Amino acid sequence: MTLLSSFKRRQVNSTATGGASAADGKFESNLEDLYAICDQIETSLRTTVDCLTQTSRSNGYMPIPPQPSKLDMSPAGQQHPDFLPYPQYIATSKQQVFSGSAV
Repeated sequence: MTLLSSFKRRQVNSTATGGASAADGKFESNLEDLYAICDQIETSLRTTVDCLTQTSRSNGYMPIPPQPSKLDMSPAGQQHPDFLPYPQYIATSKQQVFSGSAV
């Protein structure tokens, strides 16, 4: 269950039970839940930005990405021209790291 569905369920329960004193306490609880959801969204967005930054930097050093898994099942001998097979990608990356550390 996600925080959003939990938040919606609590909102429905608080309106169904009614009462002014109960509504005051529920408002505080719902506000805290909203802030928790906003924090979770912010964390997800920061992670996404970091991932995209890392991907763009990686593409600067090796513009040919590894072959996606759905293309791994292609018939033997056929290679997609836009992708490197994963073992070749790893070997190229290791060679680049070795060359970089030698400098």
